[in-house]
Amino acid sequence: MLWRSATRFYKLEWTKNVTFDVFLSHNSQDKPLVRELVQALKSRGLMVWLDDEQLVPGRPWQKALETTILTTRSVLILVGNSGLSPWGEEEMRASLGQHIERQPSIIPVLLPNAPKEPELPPFLRNRTWVDLRGGLTSQGIDKLEWGITGEKPG
Repeated sequence: MLWRSATRFYKLEWTKNVTFDVFLSHNSQDKPLVRELVQALKSRGLMVWLDDEQLVPGRPWQKALETTILTTRSVLILVGNSGLSPWGEEEMRASLGQHIERQPSIIPVLLPNAPKEPELPPFLRNRTWVDLRGGLTSQGIDKLEWGITGEKPG
């Protein structure tokens, strides 16, 4: 029993200090594509924050999002056929606040199911975005890795 408590304490302490490489802001209706993207990024050795994998059931999730955005190197704003999520606006505001203080990368990403003429909020229109509408290709994932890490793969 003591071993379990010590292990649990270690896990809690470790997760408090973990910084992720990338936070994914997405519409839950695009979740299947988002999960594919998560696997592609993880295969590159990146630590990816995804709500399904990180939010503890029964705990307040808004604070977890704020804390994660504060300690994450970059934020991907994923735009698919369903557009931005209702919480995407809040996540973008939090990301922008951090952008002023820490300069994390905020990368708009057009998912494979994004419309031909996607509606992007004004602050995203002037950013270099990654277009994955042709699929989750290695070239597209290379661009994402470059934006997330600041180092060009290859």
